[in-house]
Amino acid sequence: MAKKPPLSLVSPGISGEIEAIDAPPRPLGPHGQRLWAQVQSEYAIGDIGGREILCQACELLERVSRLREEIDRDGEIIRTKSGPRVHPGINQETHLRTAIGKMLERLGLNLEPVKPHGGQSRAIGSTGGR
Repeated sequence: MAKKPPLSLVSPGISGEIEAIDAPPRPLGPHGQRLWAQVQSEYAIGDIGGREILCQACELLERVSRLREEIDRDGEIIRTKSGPRVHPGINQETHLRTAIGKMLERLGLNLEPVKPHGGQSRAIGSTGGR
């Protein structure tokens, strides 16, 4: 028997075309694509506004990755005519990472369900014999 390919969810596009629900609205590089896939696998963001915010965060992550490569190549401290100074990309990297965090926070992705901290579970309202 021939093995059937895996199924994927699709939704009708604006122009009547079929597009994958989990595909970003624009092409992303490897770092952005990985973030997109991780977020979508856990949260399945389907609304247009949320998908756009997530895509922008993924695009910024791509820029952060390029900046990080430049900083790693040049060094965190660069030599100039007026002496050593911090690589200007570090400031940009910090601002972009902050922006990514704020975008993910806007999507509500910074909240995790409260997990029990071990020990014996008890029924709601139980005082544990006290």
